[in-house]
Amino acid sequence: MKKHLSKLSASLLASGAGLLAAAQPVLAAIEPIRNDAVPPNLTNYEEAKSGVTFAYYLVFMWRSLIFIGGLLVIVYFIMGAFEWITAQGEAGKISAARNKMTGAITGFIVLAAMFVILEFLGSLFGFNLLNPSIPTPGEASIPAAVPITGNL
Repeated sequence: MKKHLSKLSASLLASGAGLLAAAQPVLAAIEPIRNDAVPPNLTNYEEAKSGVTFAYYLVFMWRSLIFIGGLLVIVYFIMGAFEWITAQGEAGKISAARNKMTGAITGFIVLAAMFVILEFLGSLFGFNLLNPSIPTPGEASIPAAVPITGNL
């Protein structure tokens, strides 16, 4: 039995070594992995080095958080309304549902007030905070020297 196992293992080892020796490298063209959720401008190394990518991510995250906050306001309000409907006249359940709906309305007011404040600050300082355009080092220009005129 041992003799058969040793012959079998030797033949498997020899055939495995022969396959490894005969293996050729695969030179197929491999297409890079693409994620459709990531915009194509985020794959540029030069833009990432200049900070444009960071600014894009910052704005994207801010907008995503606002969107998620809006969805949570709607869901929380609907949950409070559903609890009110199913309270069956119990004062404690109605009060809890009213508090939940009040919290959702307060959240909506905070989100709306944030937009109003950002728009006001943008108009006050002369830039758009709701849709920012971040200058890159290549776009930056140094203003020309202004000559001083008049009597000093």
